Amino acid sequence: MKNKILIILGLVFTICAFSQERPYYWHKGEKRYLEYDSRKEFVLLKDIESNRALEESLGNSDVKKVLRSKETTINKTLGDSQSEKFKWAIIENQDSKRTVFDSIDNILYQAPFLRSRLGSQLGLTNLFYVKLKGVNDLPILEKMAKEFGVTILKRNNYNPRSYTLSCTKHSLGNSLELANSFYESGHFETAQPNFLTGNHATEVDDTYFSDQWGLKNTGQYHSLSGFDINICDAWDITQGDNNITVAVIDQGVEVDHDDLNNISNLKYNSEVQMTIHTVYGPHGMAVAGIIGASIDNTEGIAGIAPGTQLMSISNDLEGDDLETEAEYADAIDWAVNHDADVISISWGSDDLYNEDIVEEIEVALTDGRDGLGCVVVVSAGN
Repeated sequence: MKNKILIILGLVFTICAFSQERPYYWHKGEKRYLEYDSRKEFVLLKDIESNRALEESLGNSDVKKVLRSKETTINKTLGDSQSEKFKWAIIENQDSKRTVFDSIDNILYQAPFLRSRLGSQLGLTNLFYVKLKGVNDLPILEKMAKEFGVTILKRNNYNPRSYTLSCTKHSLGNSLELANSFYESGHFETAQPNFLTGNHATEVDDTYFSDQWGLKNTGQYHSLSGFDINICDAWDITQGDNNITVAVIDQGVEVDHDDLNNISNLKYNSEVQMTIHTVYGPHGMAVAGIIGASIDNTEGIAGIAPGTQLMSISNDLEGDDLETEAEYADAIDWAVNHDADVISISWGSDDLYNEDIVEEIEVALTDGRDGLGCVVVVSAGN
């Protein structure tokens, strides 16, 4: 009898230990471990017209606010050209505990947010992808989909063996758990969840992002809420391209700054007309940070286009040099001739009426980028 009790206790301990295993997904045959982020959740809904209506329907003190929502369409089943409209939303929990919405009819699916090893936020959507081992293995997928309560939505165009599946709160697990179950069955080549990646799905966690009212205005500093550049929506489209170079003609950019990981190897000092790196003051760093500071790295500010390359073209900008205007014109010319796509000029002054400077700007606008023209951005004052 004693041995039986010990065996039962051992089984219970094993089950508990297994249930507490860190979340993971399979990548090239290896487990990639994640961490739960209890502050946020992904939910899929129907019949919700606005965020306010969503918050009212939740009616739960544990829910602080809807950070973001967006309408989407999802195919009904494999081979069905018809689709249905839904809305997904990112919910922030006030008490950092997961909230269960099973009793709310218009919530079809709910899953926690996760964090990768590098700290990136990953929203766990209702979708996951499965790749067959052979093109004739679809019946195996259909059988498992039925057993686990998931829908096969479509075969993906990029690979005839790859399928998109969707789960609900009535399925036997969320998309991460289901993808793992399908892969670990041994019947499929790959199975992986669809992550809502990047902090652009919600607010970023940079230390001073909440102060950047121009990017996301919540009424801070007595400003007008919503009066901003809609940066979170813009990040849904792009965070910048590594093939795009922004020339920052200013006091110089620190090449080893912790919040900038996108500095071009090309650098120029128009003060001495040499390809060297010089920092004459803080203004260039302020400008460079606004343009391209890293996002979602828990420090500093958030740049508008952190994916772009920053080209440092330095000058002391003091204006007390006899050849200051020639130096500015030379800086613009150097940027154009070294393939800058965008030129940032944040030292607006009467120098911009100098004919040589104006001519170089016109050359940039017309001849830059192999005749497409550079984008030239000039400050309008503080």
